[in-house]
Amino acid sequence: MAKTPENKVHQNQEITETESVVSKSADNFMERSQQDLQNFQAAAEHISQAVEALDNKNFDQAIEQFQKAIQQNQESAEAHFYLGLSYFMLEQYEEAVISYKTAIACEPGDSMMYLHLGIACQILNRLEEAAEAYKHAIALNPDDPEGYSKLGAVLSDLGQRDEARIAFKKAIAVKLNATDS
Repeated sequence: MAKTPENKVHQNQEITETESVVSKSADNFMERSQQDLQNFQAAAEHISQAVEALDNKNFDQAIEQFQKAIQQNQESAEAHFYLGLSYFMLEQYEEAVISYKTAIACEPGDSMMYLHLGIACQILNRLEEAAEAYKHAIALNPDDPEGYSKLGAVLSDLGQRDEARIAFKKAIAVKLNATDS
């Protein structure tokens, strides 16, 4: 196909339109990135205030600040986890479980989150769920005797004595191995 002046004009128009779309997309990306950065910074400030309130055992204020942090950054595993801890300290275990699960969804590789989830579930007598949480904690951190110990207690409560005994022995072995090192 020969390049006629009309084809060349049409091709130049398509290039100009493409450049315009790319430019608008880049501008939108930059605006979203700037907004995300501002939200992240605001969330970090709320988390800082919330941790201070948590340290001072002002759990209601901590909850308020963690919720504000989450409004700014819904994917903050830290904010969700510490929100759960605040609820836990107020003996609001159902809310703690929800917050711990959300934190885990944001950051599934943290064994401590699973341990806390297990503890809250155990208090709520959701023993199978607690056992699963402890198993996840152990899988993520097999050198922590606490996960094995807590798993052993739950398995014992579930009547699974042999499995409980194995978990308790593993807790002791891990603890002894840690002190030998």
